[in-house]
Amino acid sequence: MQFKGIGTGIANLILLQMSEREIISPIDPENLRIKIDIHKGRLPVNCNAVLPINDEIYRDEAYQEELEVASLSVCKEHGLRAEILDSAKYIIGNQGCKRRNFLTCQMNCPLIDLCQGLVDYSPFTGRYIVHIDGKRVDTRKRIGQGSLFSWQD
Repeated sequence: MQFKGIGTGIANLILLQMSEREIISPIDPENLRIKIDIHKGRLPVNCNAVLPINDEIYRDEAYQEELEVASLSVCKEHGLRAEILDSAKYIIGNQGCKRRNFLTCQMNCPLIDLCQGLVDYSPFTGRYIVHIDGKRVDTRKRIGQGSLFSWQD
């Protein structure tokens, strides 16, 4: 983090990636933290694990720090490596939520039963927009459309 432009998020990501590839061997791997990017930060909001004040959640350093600590706690409690949790959250957020497609969610997302809707994010305000006029935001396409096949057994 002593390099210009490297903050905790990028430092966390570099340490996780290097540890996963066995380039480094951290002295306390149980304390590795995941990088909370826009997609990983959105997951707990989508699942109502984080509730907004005044319809929005500010994505700032304090929010990211709280999610880092919570993720670290989950890893310790369940005996997970941070690299695994980081990769899982990345795949769900970046390969699923980012597509904004309800049918993709139904077919591929392990959080489909917990998800309350894909909240919006405003890069201008730095906030996740959870409610508009008291109504839950869901920015996915094809909501309410069924499919020809049952994706659930």
